[in-house]
Amino acid sequence: MSLLGGRGGRSDDWSSPHFRARARASERLDGPLDPTEADWLDEHLDGCPACAAAAADYATQKLELQALRGREPVPPRDLWARTAAAIERESRPGARRRGRSPQALLAPYALLAGALIVAVAVGTLSVSQLNDQPTRTSIAASAASSAGLPSNAVATPIAVGPDSVAYLTSQDGLLQYNHLDFTHVCGPTTTCATSGPADTQAITPVSSPDAVFGAANGDQPLVVVTKGNGSGGQVFAVAVPNRQPEVTPTPTLSAATTASPSETASTTAVASESASPDQSSPAASASPPVASPTQPPASPPSSEAPTPSPGGAVEIARNLKVLDTTAAYAPDGSAFAFTARPIDGSHGPDIYLWHVGDAQAKPITTDHRSVFGSWTERSIVGSTVKAGPDGGLDRPQAFVLRDRSTEPTLLPQVGLAWRPVVDPTGRTAVYWSGRLAPTADGLGWTTRAGKLVVGRWDDVPSADTNAPTTASSAADASQRSLAKATAPADAVQQDVRSETTIANGPLTEWDARWDETGTRLAIWIADESNPAIGRLSLYVVDPFDGRIDLTKPPLSDEPAMAGFAIADGHLAWAVPPKNGSAESSVLVLAWHGDAFGKVESAPGDVILVR
Repeated sequence: MSLLGGRGGRSDDWSSPHFRARARASERLDGPLDPTEADWLDEHLDGCPACAAAAADYATQKLELQALRGREPVPPRDLWARTAAAIERESRPGARRRGRSPQALLAPYALLAGALIVAVAVGTLSVSQLNDQPTRTSIAASAASSAGLPSNAVATPIAVGPDSVAYLTSQDGLLQYNHLDFTHVCGPTTTCATSGPADTQAITPVSSPDAVFGAANGDQPLVVVTKGNGSGGQVFAVAVPNRQPEVTPTPTLSAATTASPSETASTTAVASESASPDQSSPAASASPPVASPTQPPASPPSSEAPTPSPGGAVEIARNLKVLDTTAAYAPDGSAFAFTARPIDGSHGPDIYLWHVGDAQAKPITTDHRSVFGSWTERSIVGSTVKAGPDGGLDRPQAFVLRDRSTEPTLLPQVGLAWRPVVDPTGRTAVYWSGRLAPTADGLGWTTRAGKLVVGRWDDVPSADTNAPTTASSAADASQRSLAKATAPADAVQQDVRSETTIANGPLTEWDARWDETGTRLAIWIADESNPAIGRLSLYVVDPFDGRIDLTKPPLSDEPAMAGFAIADGHLAWAVPPKNGSAESSVLVLAWHGDAFGKVESAPGDVILVR
């Protein structure tokens, strides 16, 4: 029986239909109504603007109060001093207690209760003030009805910005570089839609772009991986004009806010494409295992190295098949690392490195079975394949290519670890913990028995050091000690490495990336039947102990195309085409504290900049 329903809550037992409608609208926020009562409510709200407005207020107030969850009010600064003084007085021998009411004894504690009431009242007032703003009416309310709300209810935006996501689109043979700017997102049950990118810049088209990577600081050329035009896969460095977005103060929930990002479009003329040197990738040799050190060049690039003009493209590698899920810029943007193998199938994969400004990317491993995993501050973390007890190449082995080092440092103490992606704090890493099997063409490896896990990494010695390694240096001694470290037995690795299972294998493909704070982890797992599409999840990492809550992720198994971008405050991905359409769109999940919401770009032929 309803507690709000007059004398009994029956449909014929209300003082007025308006009181009944507002009571039922409030109840529907906590759970579904009886179908008959729900139909009556929808009909009444359609014909009564006042009740519909009240129902919308209830919905927005609920979202505002949810945002206050977990935010404890600040008690008066002198609360404990006053409470302690009262306790002291009452505990003295012979203290007068006659005539002292229980209410007087509890008076100091009432201040804290008062603070709680004030916090709730302020939150409620903030919602009421927000609903008075005319800009609220411009938000689409299409998701309101599906959530059991009246059709004219509006979503409450969440202030998260300002922020931006970059992506490419192809139009009339031209490649467009777009920015989706946003200061608010809609949530938790609806998505803010936009009419188009905040600005568009035309860049030199490259044939069949397959994946695009950008530096975190946004100041370096885009790295565009293509499928090639008969000459095999190519990798281009594409410079884009510097963009200086207008800085907007971060709004708060209690201030007037706009319902959706303001969108304006501008176009920059296409710059001519720089000539591409007709060079094949450098030939690999059997030894040494690493062809060149990983440190960025200390001097400016050679004058012979072509520099792309804004909008132009320079080829930095060709005749390669790039494994685009294992590629990234260094944190400082000085170099780009990726995994590739020759397109002719002459051997398996190696790690390639391109220093910004160099003419060509070069292989830095030559064992033809190494893959890039991630960057630390100045070093590369990768993995290779070692022989098992039966002699077969099926055991993954992690290694580090240290700054100014000329050979990889194996990390046997990690155990079975394929493609480790280390978090920015160096505390944990995502990797494949299990066995591998050769691919059908014999040029790579795929997962076999095992699982994708998050495991500890804090016992791995720092991979970043400013001191060059020499035969007599302490760093070199440390490397020799590591080489003798013993790998944990397969049966106990889960306990030794404190591994948390993300997904059980075998897996066709996956991609894992951390945000720059190390408190958000995004993982994409490919669909077995169509590796170009998969499921994307976002997990929150406890900043104190590194634990990950897998039960209540902010994003769980969201359909997503291969390739996503994560930063401090947002996760972006390309939504798979729907209903037979060839067009996709960019969907952004952004957060501010514990509040999460989404914003979506206009549809198009989208390639997200990772």
